[in-house]
Amino acid sequence: MPDSYQINNYRRVCPAENPQVKQQNPKAKYGLPEDAFVFGCFNYSRKIEPVMFDVWMRILQQVPDSVLWLLECNPEATQNLKNEAQLRGIDANRLIFAPRLLQEEHLARHIWIDLFLDTLYCNAHTTASDALWMGIPVITCPGETFAARVGASLLNAVNLPESIVNNLAEYEQLAIHLATHPQKLQQLKDYLNENRRQFPLFDTPRTVKHIESAYLQVWERFRSHLPPAAIQIAPIAEIPEETAAKNRLNFLQNSAIEPSNGKIQTQINAAKTGQNGQINASAGTDIVGASSPQSSPQIEDILNPPRQAVTVDRSNANSEEISVIADRDFPLWLKEQKFSIACTTYQTSRLILIGAGAETDRISIHWRIFDRAMGLYCTDDRIYLSSKYQLWQLNNVLESGNLYQGCDRLYIPRIAHTTGDIDIHDIAVDKNNRIIFISTLFNCIATTSDRHSCKPLWKPPFISQYINEDRCHLNGLAMVNGEAKYVTASSKSDVVDGWRDRRKNGGIVIDIASNNIIVTGLSMPHSPRWYRDKLWVLNSGRGELGYVDLEAGKFEAVAFCPGYVRGLAFWENWAIVGLSKPRGGDNTFSGLELDDLLAAKDAESRCGMMVIDLNTGAIVHWLRFEGIITELYDVQVISGVKKPMALGFQTEEIAQLITLEI
Repeated sequence: MPDSYQINNYRRVCPAENPQVKQQNPKAKYGLPEDAFVFGCFNYSRKIEPVMFDVWMRILQQVPDSVLWLLECNPEATQNLKNEAQLRGIDANRLIFAPRLLQEEHLARHIWIDLFLDTLYCNAHTTASDALWMGIPVITCPGETFAARVGASLLNAVNLPESIVNNLAEYEQLAIHLATHPQKLQQLKDYLNENRRQFPLFDTPRTVKHIESAYLQVWERFRSHLPPAAIQIAPIAEIPEETAAKNRLNFLQNSAIEPSNGKIQTQINAAKTGQNGQINASAGTDIVGASSPQSSPQIEDILNPPRQAVTVDRSNANSEEISVIADRDFPLWLKEQKFSIACTTYQTSRLILIGAGAETDRISIHWRIFDRAMGLYCTDDRIYLSSKYQLWQLNNVLESGNLYQGCDRLYIPRIAHTTGDIDIHDIAVDKNNRIIFISTLFNCIATTSDRHSCKPLWKPPFISQYINEDRCHLNGLAMVNGEAKYVTASSKSDVVDGWRDRRKNGGIVIDIASNNIIVTGLSMPHSPRWYRDKLWVLNSGRGELGYVDLEAGKFEAVAFCPGYVRGLAFWENWAIVGLSKPRGGDNTFSGLELDDLLAAKDAESRCGMMVIDLNTGAIVHWLRFEGIITELYDVQVISGVKKPMALGFQTEEIAQLITLEI
């Protein structure tokens, strides 16, 4: 469709056109503070999910005299949202809930919304159109599904692409900017109010003609025995009405728009193009700009991302929220070595897959949501992943040489073991193809059970019983010849949460076979790995990668990394180390020697990865996550894979992509 899929009634009442509407409907009528800036979102509460709610609360923190006006859906949802606001340090009274009203009354109360904040995975649909009809600017961040791109479609149909952002960091910046720059916000409101009845979004006859033309084109294809295909409807003003259907059919057949791996490659609106002209949106989607009687006011250039050392290829990735920079040689190195990297971040509940981009100066980023994603174990055709209360097995469904959306691995969740929240950390698969893992809550190594949450296999000798008390913070697991051999723990405490008192130097490595503690004095060690006949360990509280001298019982540091190190994988002569920043409001990472080491080097901790030469300890490549991702847990390599992707549960793709074993 040329403008937007959505049809609106241009004959409905518009209270904003009544000059007396504010006098007739004062703020007090709706329980709104007289002098407060009002952020609004009248979407159903089920559309509000934690990632966007976090952003909203940060916006309220940075705009002190503001409130968030939400739709009252049910008492339970209202109370839950208030509770979540309190947990994020926001007074619950700053959330104001609007009861359901008849259409005209509902529209009238929009006059007191200063800025409409869209939801993420399922955008505002008619609620966004209501706001725009009433002259209220809307901010949206497009996703990869239809439901997550509606807001962008509507904003383009009122020629306001400046309100479409590339990621949640930009969303937050723009909301704060407009809330603190009233003149700029008023320009947007004036623009919407002055041109309301000229926008394509509210041009009902025009939209009807486009829909009719689409139906005619579908019918003509059917009559001509042509297979189903993507079609594009030309704007009605460009083609005489009497020949529209015929000409549009010819346009489709002769255009450069072609199916590609089940998706359609189309040109994206220039407003969604990042630096160097690179597209910052998902493939197979299109946001077409709308013509307008006048151009919209320009917002200051506050959203340009920092200059990147490399370009992130997002052409097959749902990566609008992830900001990544890397050294300029990292993409070529990844491509030449013919492997990809998987990592988890439980802080933002993501499995992230990093591969080579389409060109040598690009990397590919693809992520999926798994609640509190942590432990990770990868083979050529499987990914094992722990989440908040489940352990997942994702299987690759592509045969060698096949591609899906340009990706040479497609991992689909096939098996889930429901374990309950037992705080699974490291995962592995032993020589008998049995999944084993660390349950940090129960201080043990365990495996899956068909009947119970898990089956404990081993616990440290100093732990007196299997109990859900996270006494020693057992976390890391190293396999040798397909058997569990070494584990790391933050202490040898046998009291509930006792490990927190030993974070600085109570860390240990245990030999499982002998039950002996082979190294002491570490600071919150993680990610033990056996590689090339050495036991490698991350001394997290000091930011160190090193190995254990098994004869001397000593940890030998090889390299320092500027961050809390956790997540370790190897490729050829390199170690790939995950880094995390300190947690805001959590003392787990604070007060460690890492703080002093960073200060001595005049450095700050970062979130990302370091590629370290095992012979020299030199950092030869690096990658940084910026924005919302501040912690990583695990890192794995996937050999022989250029560009992996996975399906998650936030889109319809998992319901529609079906494979058969024949």
